[in-house]
Amino acid sequence: ESLKTDELLHEVIGDGFWKKIKYYPTTTREQSPKMGRITDLMKSGECFSDLDVPVLRPETDRAMICGNLAFNLELK
Repeated sequence: ESLKTDELLHEVIGDGFWKKIKYYPTTTREQSPKMGRITDLMKSGECFSDLDVPVLRPETDRAMICGNLAFNLELK
């Protein structure tokens, strides 16, 4: 719900931005409904399948992912 009123996201993504965002929480150590490194889940295609979306395309898609430098470089 808080995403709907986020001013920065509204500025960056535009009107109705919250309808475009997909939240996909994962853990690597703690038990949770979805476990695994997001990089592995993306490489295998599992996260795209879970979200019922096509694989990301750099030409048209954007993603907001937080992590350390090595993690961000791996996803680049």
